[in-house]
Amino acid sequence: MGKNLFSKFMQKEVVQKTIIFADTFNLNINGWKLANTLEHPYRIVFYNQRMLVGFIDLELYDFGENVIKSDMPFTLFTPIGKVTGIYSTSQELFRYSIEKNYLKEMTGLFKIQKSQVFKEHYLIETFATLEDIDENRTKVIFSKFSNGYTIEITRSTKTSHETVRVGTFGGNLTIEHFDYPKFNERRYLAKIKLERKEYNNKIIPASFEFLNETCYQKYIEIKNRESIFIPSGIKIEFLDYDILGEEIKEQDSRMYEFIDEIRQMLTFLANGITPISLYDKLAQLSFYKESDKFKLDFTRAQEVDITLNNNLILKKMNAFKRKH
Repeated sequence: MGKNLFSKFMQKEVVQKTIIFADTFNLNINGWKLANTLEHPYRIVFYNQRMLVGFIDLELYDFGENVIKSDMPFTLFTPIGKVTGIYSTSQELFRYSIEKNYLKEMTGLFKIQKSQVFKEHYLIETFATLEDIDENRTKVIFSKFSNGYTIEITRSTKTSHETVRVGTFGGNLTIEHFDYPKFNERRYLAKIKLERKEYNNKIIPASFEFLNETCYQKYIEIKNRESIFIPSGIKIEFLDYDILGEEIKEQDSRMYEFIDEIRQMLTFLANGITPISLYDKLAQLSFYKESDKFKLDFTRAQEVDITLNNNLILKKMNAFKRKH
């Protein structure tokens, strides 16, 4: 591979981002090298303890010199199965599918961008869907920087549909839990709202409305007083989640039951023995910073190690970039 082509890999952080993405499936990449073969002249090969665990290919157009395609096909051999897909350097997005014999389809998107504000931080947005052979469909979205919902968890079957959403728009926060007991008839089991215009320096009034109950209000403390200096208004990471959590537990325990059910559906066995929670990894990678604690707590994900914090090769690459 020529120097110009290799530099394209490094400028787009293809290696670093693949290492982070692979951790979603509990695959720890701690080595890589150029393939440098006639069959695969533009391939980077990934290793775990010198065992080949995947590769990604840079592709060229048939015309021009060193004209590189944005999309790069990849394959990862992970503890929970073979993962294949395309990484788009222009969209900074992994599109992937996982091979599972007992599933009709399992696909996802994993978007990872370098923060323009904090150079050492990545912004990660994840989307995963699972459809079983009975056509029951599960969808999970964890997002920090899209215009859509921050958290959305949905389960649809031939006879039911249930959704939990946490959305932040214009500084406002909304938590919704709803289902459809009848076709095209939405029923809210819980609706919680915190509005930006109503907050002061120390507390935010929250309105609670649960199924068959009268709407009522409670005050939520802002733990970090420094949040008053942040111009964008309410930052949900500063809210006291415990108060919201207790209200939900008492008034709508089904919300937590539902989230736990989805978490279990996205937990797989490595080698038929060791449980690996794809759900926990997606949540931890999407909300890995301390300021994301509110969102991470809401997902009910259990704590797992993530490569962003402890992968040696990633740390070395980032340290090298800081020096140059």
